[in-house]
Amino acid sequence: MYKRNQILIENRGINGNINCQDKAILEDVERAKEEIIANGGILPDNPPFEKHPYLETYNLQNFSKYIIGTFPPISYLIDIINDPNIPHLIKPANGGNLTLPNTPFYHGNVDDLWRLFLTTEEFFLFNPLPRAIRRDHLINKLIDLEINYSDIIATVQRSAYNANDNGLNNICPNLQLIEHILNSQNAKYLMFDTSSAHYSSGIDVNKSNCKDGIPGKINIGGMESYDFFLRILQDLKLKVEIDLLHRPNWQNTENWIEINVINKDYLKANLKTKVLTKVKITTQQKIFINDKIIGEPNKVFTIITGPSPVVSGRSKSKNFIFQNSNFHDYDEFRRHIYQLFRAGNWDALQAMNI
Repeated sequence: MYKRNQILIENRGINGNINCQDKAILEDVERAKEEIIANGGILPDNPPFEKHPYLETYNLQNFSKYIIGTFPPISYLIDIINDPNIPHLIKPANGGNLTLPNTPFYHGNVDDLWRLFLTTEEFFLFNPLPRAIRRDHLINKLIDLEINYSDIIATVQRSAYNANDNGLNNICPNLQLIEHILNSQNAKYLMFDTSSAHYSSGIDVNKSNCKDGIPGKINIGGMESYDFFLRILQDLKLKVEIDLLHRPNWQNTENWIEINVINKDYLKANLKTKVLTKVKITTQQKIFINDKIIGEPNKVFTIITGPSPVVSGRSKSKNFIFQNSNFHDYDEFRRHIYQLFRAGNWDALQAMNI
């Protein structure tokens, strides 16, 4: 369990020593629904555990491309509860209302990702569709384009009822996704819709022991999807190396840098200037996930750290690549990256590296 917060667990009346396999997590998920219904849509004072609502709506397939996010805002619970007497959720202590997501699917709260991922013409046709068929429309589009989508978190507990990923605690990773990526012979291109590499501070490697911190391991305090992916690989005892691909002949040469304390400052300074990189994982031992052996633990992935689809002044002002690009409109910058990924134009994405 990542970013363990004992107080949040115990506030739900659960033993703080639970792990991700403990049935108390899913029991709390169900109990929270009953509490919300009994209280007319008011969310519990103490945030409960949540189970990702969409992981089973789109089965991972044998595609080469993946888009990977984190976890949806809690408004998805309105669909899960499905009670006509609860048209919206109410934050405790008059904290305001949470309304039904635009689309009951990944990034469906306000369709921020799909506004960038779909072409202008496609979004024009998608936007007026009845809510009941919007999810199927997106799934069919992803299948047509041969792109997997999934989030990297399976269950979680929030510190507050907002959409901030840095407030996610007691996190259990989506190991089915990790196993699928590592075992699929076709998995090659991984696009992460959040990464601290975007920001001027850069991705961070723990230098000393701290909360959730082990020297040489990726710091996941902000809970960005790319950072968390790298950290999970490290915790599986895989050797993780990065190629920054700053060379013109990037497809024919290699320059691997291991993620460790020694390379901490170099990676922190240089990853923030890259849209397209590569990650190599190697191991000399058998790796098991969910009792499945990872058959091909030595692999190389092309990584695209696209800017977050969520509109944010922080994203725009601190995105080093945007600040040093020829783009003046942040939406156009983000749309350009998502469209290049969609088209598989890896040379154009690498050309954005600084």
